[in-house]
Amino acid sequence: MVARQKLAERTADMTTPPKDLACLLARDRADIAAPILRKVPFSPPELIELVMRSGPEHHIIIAKRADLTLDVWLALARVAARRAQVEDIVQKAAREAPKPVTGFSETPAPSFEAQEAPEPAQPPEAQRTTAEPSRPEKVQEKAAGQMPEQVLEQAPEQAPEQMPEQALHHAPTDTGPAPSQNHGHDEHKLISTPYRQPTIEPLIDKSDDSWQFETRRDGTIHRLSPNAEMAFGRATPSLYGDKFAAALQAHAAAPVDDEISPAMARHRPLRDLIVETQVGQEAPRRWRLRAQPRFSFPDGRFEGYSGSARDMDMATQAARPPKSPEDLLDRMACAAERLSLSTTSPELEDYARTMRDCVEALKTMPMSVRISASPMSGIKHSD
Repeated sequence: MVARQKLAERTADMTTPPKDLACLLARDRADIAAPILRKVPFSPPELIELVMRSGPEHHIIIAKRADLTLDVWLALARVAARRAQVEDIVQKAAREAPKPVTGFSETPAPSFEAQEAPEPAQPPEAQRTTAEPSRPEKVQEKAAGQMPEQVLEQAPEQAPEQMPEQALHHAPTDTGPAPSQNHGHDEHKLISTPYRQPTIEPLIDKSDDSWQFETRRDGTIHRLSPNAEMAFGRATPSLYGDKFAAALQAHAAAPVDDEISPAMARHRPLRDLIVETQVGQEAPRRWRLRAQPRFSFPDGRFEGYSGSARDMDMATQAARPPKSPEDLLDRMACAAERLSLSTTSPELEDYARTMRDCVEALKTMPMSVRISASPMSGIKHSD
């Protein structure tokens, strides 16, 4: 034990300790693995695996680390809740367990009043005369006075084990097929049903100068919005399943360092990362990336990233002036529709609904009232 403890301390003091040795020592006793659990820089997936394979004493040490992410905290909470549930089940089973059987049972002797006199046994000859003949004897009695053709007609009334083998394979009658035949027909229908692969719905664009993306837990592209064609060109549909960082590198205007893969490996948010892409002979475009990691509830399992990319040049330039009040109202209606479809916040949904109602009310007003009350009164409307 002393040798294992010294090995754990020396491994924890290394600048870059070997991960396989550190993971092996981290699953040792809590007092021996304490330096490893405190100092070694494990990644979130490695910490989650240690949480799943260690005990509550290890979890207390892991919870004191300063670099824990949300998915690690959720894993700790999930394991603690599961442990409490198992303890409750064990305690309930212990309370409801039956008492041990000693092997001796004290049953009170029956009283003489409760005992009844047994009936006198009948002679064997009387039993044979009063007993009802069994079904095979009835069939034999009927068959004795019938012709061979009538005997064959009575054969289906016999038991299945007494029927000949050919009678078991006859075609089903009008009363319906046998249950085994129906079951086989259902199995044939289930097997012959073709498998339909679920379709992946594209994401919804929130504005004309941005596009949305969604990745899986391994960093591959899961879904894109239609405006992603501005960054990847016509090759956008073929990028599903490719690494997101590799796709940006392949369409980059100039070789740059990969900052997305290290951040995704550690499940960190992407905040205002600037990437530049070029499609064919078009002018390069600069995109500002923002993304947040997604976690399943209540498991807390990492599911991937959801984010957006916005064109920096279009965002910084002045908005084009509206051609007419109707043009401005249409733009407001489209913005409200995109906001209501893309947000999950009740406040933003109410704001989008109010904006949409305001646009509908303005469209029903007379043109003279709209122009006089609008700050765009200087714009002339051509009837």
